[in-house]
Amino acid sequence: FRGSLKIFLLHPRTEKKLHDYKLYDQFKQIEGLTIYKPIDYFSMLKLLTDKRCKLIITDSGGIIEEASVLRIPCVTIRPNTERPETVEGGVNFLVRPKALEILQTIELLLSDKEIIKRMDDFTNPYGDGYSSAKILDIIENNLNKVIFQTPESYKFGSKSFYLIDIQIPIKTSALEELYGCSVTMVYGVDGEPLLIPEKLEKGYRVKLSL
Repeated sequence: FRGSLKIFLLHPRTEKKLHDYKLYDQFKQIEGLTIYKPIDYFSMLKLLTDKRCKLIITDSGGIIEEASVLRIPCVTIRPNTERPETVEGGVNFLVRPKALEILQTIELLLSDKEIIKRMDDFTNPYGDGYSSAKILDIIENNLNKVIFQTPESYKFGSKSFYLIDIQIPIKTSALEELYGCSVTMVYGVDGEPLLIPEKLEKGYRVKLSL
């Protein structure tokens, strides 16, 4: 590890802390270290897919998904992870933020032949990389079974509502049948809204949806 090429993607906040603690100059002198500013996602993938990439070290929870797909062992400097399946699968190794523990884990992953071999046999918990093809197959095989129903068309862009006064008592169902509508709101003689009753009394006001 000490003689290998190391690429460090330096976040602005990390850079600030290095300057605050007067460690930046010392940090730059680390053997084999190349410092990059933050890069875009596809540039990151280009680094990860380089055949020389043997290990990922991160404190993030996201890049472990790419590590799983590419079968690259990953040291995650965190006490826990939102992706426990990567730990159970043996591609993600959680380490406390302790320098000695981090170094020991790195040395182990780069030198242990059993772990290196295990990466070749690792089963990606996020699929085989052919999800889009499978989705397309499902759509093509079932498209002729789908029934497309034309939605209801409204002349005014939405349902029409009418407010009417009840002149004689009438059953709610009879009113709906008479006008081919739905009673959506009923107001009593005092103007207060009511639960829609079975019978509408004289003096009620009713909101109809056509």
